[in-house]
Amino acid sequence: MYQPTIVSPSLISFAFKSSLINCFCIKLEGKEYQLCEETSQGEKYWANSKKGTYGRGLGKTDDDPYKPVRTGLLGEFAFSKVFGTKVDLEYKKGGDHHDTLLGGLTIDLKTAMKNYGAGLIYQQNQWKKIIPLKSDLYVFAFIHHENREDGWANVRIVGYLTQEEVKKCPIKPARKGFHFNYEVEYDKVRPIGELYDNYIEKRKEEQEQNNF
Repeated sequence: MYQPTIVSPSLISFAFKSSLINCFCIKLEGKEYQLCEETSQGEKYWANSKKGTYGRGLGKTDDDPYKPVRTGLLGEFAFSKVFGTKVDLEYKKGGDHHDTLLGGLTIDLKTAMKNYGAGLIYQQNQWKKIIPLKSDLYVFAFIHHENREDGWANVRIVGYLTQEEVKKCPIKPARKGFHFNYEVEYDKVRPIGELYDNYIEKRKEEQEQNNF
């Protein structure tokens, strides 16, 4: 487990369709960016061992074969820097069912490689098998800018939905590949500041109770 340096979130407004959304803006650089880069490479990360079209993710390129895995790690690190959770960098055969825990709730981070205006959650594979949702909350983010040469990335955390809310989102064919996704438009998510305020308030209450 690795605990990134905790920071107070910076807010920045983004326009998604006709809505202005206050996103958290987090910069990853130095050791933390390097950890994402190094951990994402090679067979030490389970996702890279998957074969076929979907192995390592659909966003990989010849000059950046580990981009999908690195993108996910950058999102996890960004969330952890704000919420004080830890990032699990250990190899696990089959991967994890969720990315982290927050106040007893399982969290799945969905980090896009750029701002597509929507987050995607795997709903049905190419063989028409339904993929059940396993996390309590789904948090949506995207990479606003990344500079691999200088070793830094800016991540925007947009918002979140509960599992039940995700199930009500439209199911659409994948933009690449032969599977289907829940497509979660960014202007339809709950603001990330709401989750942060609720969690911080709950943590304060727990600390006060522990002091008695």
